[in-house]
Amino acid sequence: MTRDRASVLRLLAPAPVPETPEQHLRNAVQLLILADERVGALTIPPDPELTDLIRAAEARSFGALFALQCRYRTPDLVAYAKGEAGLTTKSDVQLGLVLAHLFTGWNPCEEANDILSPVTLNPISAIPGQLGARIAALLKRMLVMNPAQREEAYALMDGWAGVFEAAVEMAHRLEGRAF
Repeated sequence: MTRDRASVLRLLAPAPVPETPEQHLRNAVQLLILADERVGALTIPPDPELTDLIRAAEARSFGALFALQCRYRTPDLVAYAKGEAGLTTKSDVQLGLVLAHLFTGWNPCEEANDILSPVTLNPISAIPGQLGARIAALLKRMLVMNPAQREEAYALMDGWAGVFEAAVEMAHRLEGRAF
């Protein structure tokens, strides 16, 4: 099998050093800036039809992203966007909102027209089933609004693993298999 020089160099490259979440975010932003500079440096003759298509796609993408961010906003992200605080390793409230939506059928975060407006959460409703109370308790721990009072993400892993193990055991007893 013949390999080109670039693929051989990639195979021989040292494994990347794990990044902290802050380093990952900083590196991702730097890559986006670099990519934007490279695209801006291209000299492609303008094509009005293609330009209109690209602008329409960008508008749809931005609209979808904006709608998603307005639906699953968190106090941490609002403070970060305003430049009032940095990101932390506390439990991801946004993940808690998505999981609450999945388990209850509705999003407890009140929708807003402005990403930077204060975040308001409604209490989550009861979750049915034998594991519903355990799941609701974990979600409530994830949805603590004040980051100073919120647990680190790793502190919740055992709870979610316990719910998963209990669900697997119940499925195995009921159907003789888990999946």
